[in-house]
Amino acid sequence: MAKLQLIAYFPSKYEIKYALTENVTWSKKFYPNGYVLTPPLPCDQAVALYHTLQKRLHKKLLRFLPGKLRLGFSGFPLSLAEIPEPQTDLEPERLVELLSEINRILSGRILEDNLLVAYLRKQGWWSAEIYQALDSGYQQGLYQFFPGVIGEPWGVLRCTRCNSLVSQSKPCWHCGREYCAYCTTCGSLGEIKACSRLWIIADDTHVQKDNSLLKPAVLHLDYSLTLAQQKASQELVHFLEENRDQILVWAACGAGKTEVSFAAIQRVLQTGQQVLFAIPRRDVVVELAERLERSFPNTSIAVHYGGQAWETDGQLVVATTHQALRFYRRFALVILDESDAFPYQGSDMLRFAIQRAKKPQGKIIEMTATPAKIPAKSGYLTIPARYHGHPLPEPQFLKVKLPNWTSLEQENLPLDILTILAESTAPWFVFVPTIAACKLVGEHLAQQLQIPVCYCYAADPEKDYKKQALLSGKYRIMVTTSIMERGITIPNIQVLVLYSDHPVFSANSLIQMAGRVGRTQQYPKGQVLFVGHKLTNEMRSAIAKIKFLNQQAAKNNLLVKGSS
Repeated sequence: MAKLQLIAYFPSKYEIKYALTENVTWSKKFYPNGYVLTPPLPCDQAVALYHTLQKRLHKKLLRFLPGKLRLGFSGFPLSLAEIPEPQTDLEPERLVELLSEINRILSGRILEDNLLVAYLRKQGWWSAEIYQALDSGYQQGLYQFFPGVIGEPWGVLRCTRCNSLVSQSKPCWHCGREYCAYCTTCGSLGEIKACSRLWIIADDTHVQKDNSLLKPAVLHLDYSLTLAQQKASQELVHFLEENRDQILVWAACGAGKTEVSFAAIQRVLQTGQQVLFAIPRRDVVVELAERLERSFPNTSIAVHYGGQAWETDGQLVVATTHQALRFYRRFALVILDESDAFPYQGSDMLRFAIQRAKKPQGKIIEMTATPAKIPAKSGYLTIPARYHGHPLPEPQFLKVKLPNWTSLEQENLPLDILTILAESTAPWFVFVPTIAACKLVGEHLAQQLQIPVCYCYAADPEKDYKKQALLSGKYRIMVTTSIMERGITIPNIQVLVLYSDHPVFSANSLIQMAGRVGRTQQYPKGQVLFVGHKLTNEMRSAIAKIKFLNQQAAKNNLLVKGSS
């Protein structure tokens, strides 16, 4: 968060150029005939002034030079020739060594100055040495930096790291201003302010590649891919050679979409390039990293999520989508799993992060079980069948008038619903719209049915225990919010969505809930019931997408005979 000064210099007699520096004494060797135009300014102000002057570049003889370069700052311009020599200077050998370390850690990343300096300090470098090396690299065109917050037309402020609009400001002890803009959107990765600097490598041709992590990309699977998976896997490998830069993999819930990307990952790794596997949820990152380590035993794998060391390197990086904000034009292939899931879905910030993390000519594979709409055929491929070859259970709509869940002490749920649950010997998920409904419906069913019932929601401290208890058969019914719509497989589970016409239930969430049923070879079928007063557009969309995948599976002969 250093302050910067603006310098004018003259590459030739008829040309003027500008540069920024943190310490004018460091710049004497680069611009011996230059002039210092400003006192130290906060980064965003200095950069804005630099770009303003860049627009006014002209090629003509400048007479009475000091007067021509006057910008209204008292005591400036000042000839660099009048500046005393630096009292301390990095020895050339030590500068080369430090630049090499900066190259290594900055390669493929965009890092704020305080994070970069803190890392190098741990390596034994002094702050003054680090800042001088960064300044030297910038003057040589090796590095580039951006203000943490930049100004746009009409007074709009935007965060450089996450591209979000900025509207907050506060007093800043770094730059001394009463109002210094800062970003609240990506603050979980470390504070970004207008006076911050974000560093990238501007010219990576000088960066010596570290081949210590590069090993033969061996792919090992303990299982065979299904016919549908094999077909999708081959199409993704072909996609790497095509002109298009993005493709969507639309897979049925439980069809094994993750594995179909492994051959494409191997192909990219074999070229010596890097791959990012990005996932919205932290718990899935941990689980997937373990699977990838088993499948790519010879590949260096780095895992990034909140609380982990951000500087870990690997040819294959597994990260939450938030952590992608630290990467810059690094990956030849980015795979985005669960692209429909929170918090990625609807987040312009995270979509920006994914796009910036890939190389300019890189590829993106998005994978989902619940696309927002059925896309154009050229833009996607499907994995419509599960490994056991049975069609997806298609939801049935039961139109009934349900009492408000707050009235369940006075009114019972309809007898049809209670009978379905009472007569079934299978375990059930009963999905409800809210936490309040979860508790009330759970207690009501336990009282009415006289069978073991539990209820579960995101903040429930016993949710992991209850999942295991449902799996072991201790409970027959779990009443739950959408927290159980992903990442869990219970053999022979059945699904009932109460108040399915509630606005909280989107088509995507309904598809995921339905996708809990029929996931195992032993129990490939089951019931999915949407229960409400009316059939909503979200329910229609969910049912239509599930039917579409079943039609695709039948059309491509991916279903076992007699299963339709």
